[in-house]
Amino acid sequence: MRKFGAKTLVVVGIIHTAVICQGEGLPPEPLPCSKWVRFEIVLGRVTASRPRCRKNQRFTVEKPDVGVQEVLTFASQGEIPSIQWRRTEPTGTFSLMLESGNIVSLESAQHLAGKETTLHYRQPKIGPVVFTVKTAGQTTTYQADSLWHLFLLSPAMSAEHLIPLIERLRPHWHLDTQAQRLAAELQTLADNDWRPDHQQMAKWVEDLASDQFQKRNQADSALRACGFAALSHLRAYKASQLSPEQQERLQKIQQGLRLEAGDTPFRMARWLSEDKHIWLSLLAHGEASVRQTAALRLSKLCQRPIDFDPHAPGSERRLQIERLSPLLATDSQNSR
Repeated sequence: MRKFGAKTLVVVGIIHTAVICQGEGLPPEPLPCSKWVRFEIVLGRVTASRPRCRKNQRFTVEKPDVGVQEVLTFASQGEIPSIQWRRTEPTGTFSLMLESGNIVSLESAQHLAGKETTLHYRQPKIGPVVFTVKTAGQTTTYQADSLWHLFLLSPAMSAEHLIPLIERLRPHWHLDTQAQRLAAELQTLADNDWRPDHQQMAKWVEDLASDQFQKRNQADSALRACGFAALSHLRAYKASQLSPEQQERLQKIQQGLRLEAGDTPFRMARWLSEDKHIWLSLLAHGEASVRQTAALRLSKLCQRPIDFDPHAPGSERRLQIERLSPLLATDSQNSR
């Protein structure tokens, strides 16, 4: 068994819709929610903002000639929309529940070629996202920190089920391509042994509590300039470690990064580059060169050699990965 030392893996094109809210009770055409709000993926979570209408309304559209019915309940508090939408088609149903701009539930039940498939995506305000696939009497549940984690950790499932479901909200989103670009960008960062300068960022966080106003502002600007590379570092701080001003500034910095724009592969790669579970999943990649890069990166993140041979037979590699999984969980607990 080979041991590796320390050396070494959206998205959102913004489409502005041109649907204008018509008179009370008269829905715009077409009705789909993507024409009413701006859907984006921000830090791996589907969000909606900038509603085209500002009034609370309910519409029902029936198209008996094609067997389609849509019911939409729409509410808006300024720039933050809430939506309940259900579409019934000859082949199944599609429903969306969105509260205060965040997806709560996205579900599809399809009957095709004598087979029924039910997909359910749940995204709580805080905590991991959950995706459930029920087909042929079997139910499989996937859980991860974000959509990007799911795309990277379960690429085959995502391509078959998850991405088509999410893209019902915005066709031609090309999430499969974005996920591939993200994987390639992460690979490039690993090949170049890129890591954010945590020591420098820690110094800037310390400077946020300086007695000098100018020094606090300079540190604030420097952390913002780090972009998404700073997010994982800033999240490691507990409130008990920070002064009130540090807490306030860090909260605003993180909020500003989230609202800056939708996800892109470049930004997300810098956010995920130090996620051990991403690199652990890549140890099972089909290409040996990717497995080797992942092992080297994981070893560096763990600050110790790991037992993994990228050229070993598949069955042996799976056993090695199984042995590594609990070790990573222990590392995560100790780092908190």
